[in-house]
Amino acid sequence: MSHIVYQTGPQTIIAFTDGTAFFADIQQLTISASAYIVTDPGSFRFSEHGDATVPGSEQFSFVAVSFVSTSSLAVRRETGAQSIAMCTVQLMNHVSKRPSQSIVVKKVKAHLNHVFIQGSTLKWKAWANNQVDKIAKDACSSDPMLSHVSKAWENVPASFSQSS
Repeated sequence: MSHIVYQTGPQTIIAFTDGTAFFADIQQLTISASAYIVTDPGSFRFSEHGDATVPGSEQFSFVAVSFVSTSSLAVRRETGAQSIAMCTVQLMNHVSKRPSQSIVVKKVKAHLNHVFIQGSTLKWKAWANNQVDKIAKDACSSDPMLSHVSKAWENVPASFSQSS
């Protein structure tokens, strides 16, 4: 859902990030994943991509986007038990050291069908956002814990998930 323009000297890197969360109604069951792609304006292809499930107990889409931004902005990131707070601190330290306007983050409207969009820039952004959304969902779907969480979710009383 984010479009990041990252200026590194003469090179401009354009990345799209997204995060997704399955079973988000109950924090203990939530599985989140994040993804990024690097693309050139109007190219309708990406040169680089990555995805990861979000480690730790802070599992929701916004955190996933923060987590993956550390990857798409080339910030050193460790996997495993590293907390989301630490990733965010690392990201903010990296961003604060960059010259003004060298990193621009913009929100992209989600879930648009690029086929029906007239403007070339908006069409490209919608396409890129849909690509990164699919990568994040695929990462979440392939998490080995998904089948266990699905079974647990089926046993949660409806009244519990509606009241949380």
